[in-house]
Amino acid sequence: MDARSTAIHLIGGTEVCWLAAEPALNDMLADPITQMLMRRDGVQEVEIRRLVQRLRQADARRQAEVRAENRGGAGLEAAD
Repeated sequence: MDARSTAIHLIGGTEVCWLAAEPALNDMLADPITQMLMRRDGVQEVEIRRLVQRLRQADARRQAEVRAENRGGAGLEAAD
């Protein structure tokens, strides 16, 4: 048996197995319960995807800043 943790759920009569206990964004957005909650809250899938993209971009910028700080600030001015 795989050493990774496994979560198995029955969703809408379908067995869904998530390894490492964290599903991919596509899997979460395809989940019927997630879709129901999004409809109830008036949230569109495209809004979630845009938000995730902005967060990934912000994280990448922050990581670049940290790398520049670790190098003594070299190249930070070029990003401005």
